[in-house]
Amino acid sequence: MIRRAVAAALAVVLLAPRLLEAADPAPPAAQPVFTWDEAGAVALADAKEVLLAPLHWDGNDWLKFGGAGAAVVATGFALDHWLRDASQRSRTTSRDDVATAIQCFGAGCSFAVLGGFAVVGLAAHDREAMNVAVDGVLASAIAAGIVAPVSKLVVGRARPNADLGSSHFAPFSGDASFPSGHATQAFAVASVVAAHDGRLWVKIVSFGLAGSVGLARIHVDAHWASDVVAGGILGTAVGAGVVAVNERIRSGRGASSSGGAVVSLVPVLLRRGGGATVAASF
Repeated sequence: MIRRAVAAALAVVLLAPRLLEAADPAPPAAQPVFTWDEAGAVALADAKEVLLAPLHWDGNDWLKFGGAGAAVVATGFALDHWLRDASQRSRTTSRDDVATAIQCFGAGCSFAVLGGFAVVGLAAHDREAMNVAVDGVLASAIAAGIVAPVSKLVVGRARPNADLGSSHFAPFSGDASFPSGHATQAFAVASVVAAHDGRLWVKIVSFGLAGSVGLARIHVDAHWASDVVAGGILGTAVGAGVVAVNERIRSGRGASSSGGAVVSLVPVLLRRGGGATVAASF
């Protein structure tokens, strides 16, 4: 019940401005807000541009990769054990309930929000709202449905609740802590919403909730802090990259750009607080 209430409240907050705009008389749209042909075209372009763009990295892209990797590794050294210890000392039943409700926005509740945008898009003939829904689903499929699961399998990092330490890596073992799939999903959706809506408060609400999902996963002892940071970087990069590619297609400029959308992950095995580097540029 808590999850449904929070999801409904968030949907109202994000969608209310669009509903008010839709109430004003407006001329009929020149084209439909959704077609399967367009959805298929942007899906294929996203898969190509986002997943294969590392083949076209330049020096600036490698610099971004290094910065993202440094952030993940630094988080591992500085925060992995400290945040885990602090969160476990402060656990109570009520806090666990809140964390459980919030982490839903890195799973089913995030799709409920995207569904709200789709409903508004179809009912109010709001193409931008429908674009948020389509881009959000595609970003989720790439980031949380492909890249994150494959990374988890390859890296094989043990979860904190396994009590094996933050530096336990066993590739292809079934250990699946790195990166956080919930954080990846939450930040992918947040970045899509923020990219389509330039208002500051929308960005604050979207990324604030995504960050809360990451903290919730740490609180329930499912992830290290560096897992969450990596998932946040991955989700944000893929979400923003998907929007960039799809906006070029919708404007008739084609999918490719000089920079391209790029996602990459490299394991980093350290004695304490290691993980892997995840980076993207677009």
